[in-house]
Amino acid sequence: MKISLTQTLVLHKLTIDHKPEADAKGRIVYVDNPDRTPYFVFDAHRDAPVGFGVKVSATKKTYLVQRRTGPTRVVKAKLGNVGDYPNIENARLAAVELANRIKSSAGQNPNRLKRDQATVAREDTLGAAFAAYREHLLKRSKKRAKPATIKVLDSAIRHFADWADTTVANITSAAIRTRFDAGITPHPSGSPAMDRGRAATEQRFRWASAAVRHALTMAAHEARLAGREDRLAVNPFDILKLDQRFRGKAELERDYGERQSRNPLGLREGTLGRFLAAVWGRRPLNRMGADYLLLTLLWGARRGESSAIQWRDRLTDAEAARCSWVDLELRVGRFHHTKNGTDFSFPLADAALEILKQRQDDRAPKQRYVFPVRSSKKTTSALHYTDAKSILANVKKDAGLVALRTHDLRRTMGRVAEELTSVAMVKRLLNHHEPGNPTWRYTDPEWLRFVEVIQKVELTMLGACPVVYNGLLPPQTYARMAVDADRGDTPKSGRSRRRSGAPS
Repeated sequence: MKISLTQTLVLHKLTIDHKPEADAKGRIVYVDNPDRTPYFVFDAHRDAPVGFGVKVSATKKTYLVQRRTGPTRVVKAKLGNVGDYPNIENARLAAVELANRIKSSAGQNPNRLKRDQATVAREDTLGAAFAAYREHLLKRSKKRAKPATIKVLDSAIRHFADWADTTVANITSAAIRTRFDAGITPHPSGSPAMDRGRAATEQRFRWASAAVRHALTMAAHEARLAGREDRLAVNPFDILKLDQRFRGKAELERDYGERQSRNPLGLREGTLGRFLAAVWGRRPLNRMGADYLLLTLLWGARRGESSAIQWRDRLTDAEAARCSWVDLELRVGRFHHTKNGTDFSFPLADAALEILKQRQDDRAPKQRYVFPVRSSKKTTSALHYTDAKSILANVKKDAGLVALRTHDLRRTMGRVAEELTSVAMVKRLLNHHEPGNPTWRYTDPEWLRFVEVIQKVELTMLGACPVVYNGLLPPQTYARMAVDADRGDTPKSGRSRRRSGAPS
């Protein structure tokens, strides 16, 4: 239907209940519309562009421009609601402009183009890049990110919250340099190792660079599929690599040494013995923390691996397949989904087994975790023991140690094992794999030798402190160690042992 539209006709005559039709004489009459079917009326006014009209529906009236752009293709572009225009003359002027945009865009819908551009703009922001990368880390099959990794990433996302709506293309090198430098407080000595905030700043900007790199890769892939030019070409955070703002492996190793970040305990220097004595002295006061530190040392475990361990007899088979556990009957422990993405099974040597038996005797009914959460607050989200900072600080003080971190216990186990066995076995003890080196598949030690070595490493470490040794190991272990010493299987550590019985 085509009518010369007026403001009055549009506002009052055209309703969903009645629609215009031409009678036999060509006159416009209004007939009932019982089904309340939406209809469209073209404007026949001489100032109206071709295809301009109004659509009447049950809830609103809308000005549209409808143009045929091909033999079978019709573009319908919404101009706006009738109420958006004070009179129909303004609507006709806007319709002329919209019709010209349809023509200049080769028959594309200007409104859709505008929405697509807005979507692209949103997708090209730093916030969108972070969100897409976060989702990628959570959903990928290969080495899916763990909660701890996502927690660190979320911290970086919060740091860049004020840039979340900034498109990547509009982030300048100068802005990145300024922000990077603002996060670091140089030390008066001029040493990068002592700069405050350097490690955290490097980590945040590495996350941002990785997120943008992922966005660039995905955008390039989509552009190739669509046969169009890639809208993103450069990662602005690469300027930090070009400026050499990030420390490399050599610089990090140097700085770790200067900051005393790595401090494995030693047999000969006495630090391991002092540590064990201090932990044992703290055990009556903090049994949970002391046992956690001892098992972390004996297993050479990472901080989160030993804290999340559960009792196998409290788990179903389905639950056991998805978590870390210890089975005291089989004398086997298992860390689920470790840092390298694999599950790691290991034998329970005598002292570790004794600690676990004592904890098993004291566990609460239905308690699943070997180290349950200590907080009585109902608001805590932790499921198990997570923080050994307090006891570690006290142990460090009691033992007279300058520096000590939880991960130093893993380094200590590796240091002791290096003296006792092969490099391949040390890697097995620490669950270090080399996927790029096929040789490791052919040098993987068998389980019985694994049991022997982990027992020997445990005995050697505990031998640094007779009090702990006597407190955890059964008498038959003393005799076995004496036999091993006679055979020369256990390295001398500067301490004399009685041939029959426990160490003095």
